[in-house]
Amino acid sequence: MKLKTQIVLVITITTILAIVVTSGISLITGTSVAKDSMLKQVNERLVSQREQTKARIQDYLDSISNQITSVSQNPLIVDILPTLSDAFTNYQPDINTTTSSALSNYYQNESPLVS
Repeated sequence: MKLKTQIVLVITITTILAIVVTSGISLITGTSVAKDSMLKQVNERLVSQREQTKARIQDYLDSISNQITSVSQNPLIVDILPTLSDAFTNYQPDINTTTSSALSNYYQNESPLVS
């Protein structure tokens, strides 16, 4: 083989090898950058969903709190509350032993909730 042919062959192989190595490095770097970008985007989306859910829950709790405050300040509720407290402490259940045993039997043996 002539020297000129050997030099051309070595330069061609070196060039091809350099192109393959450069392509491999570019592929690995590009894949890494794409993966990092995708993970960052997913993380940002999850944080955004968390913040939206947090805001909705906070709004709901504020609404319930406002309703409770509104009802508790209603003059009718304020007037009836002492009567309801007395009625609760003086309540006598109407269940006799027959009713109690029938009810107990139903829940232990006949209820569809019993498996």
